[in-house]
Amino acid sequence: MSDSPVLAALARLEAGQTRLEAGQTRLEADITSLKGEQARLRSDFLAELGKTRADIMERVDRLENAVTLIRDDIAVNMGAVDAVERANDNTRADVRTLGEQMSVMWKQIKQLQSEMREVRGDP
Repeated sequence: MSDSPVLAALARLEAGQTRLEAGQTRLEADITSLKGEQARLRSDFLAELGKTRADIMERVDRLENAVTLIRDDIAVNMGAVDAVERANDNTRADVRTLGEQMSVMWKQIKQLQSEMREVRGDP
């Protein structure tokens, strides 16, 4: 019976089927391995994405703090500028008042000098 071509063809088909089944098993194992690798890569990617997000948020917080400090400095400096402007305006007003007082005093001194000259008889 081993000489029968049909039996020989069937034997070859069975051997081929066995090889196909073995290949299918290896392919299924490879697919399972790829799925595991994909899950690991996805997990690593999500972890890295979370870390990157945290780093970015930390950087944004630092920049926000720096901007807040700059705003605070500007507010303080603007307050100081306002105070200096008020002091400058007050100084101008004080100088004007002193000028007016000096003018009045100068007129009084001139008048007193004139009166003293008259009393003394100076020309």
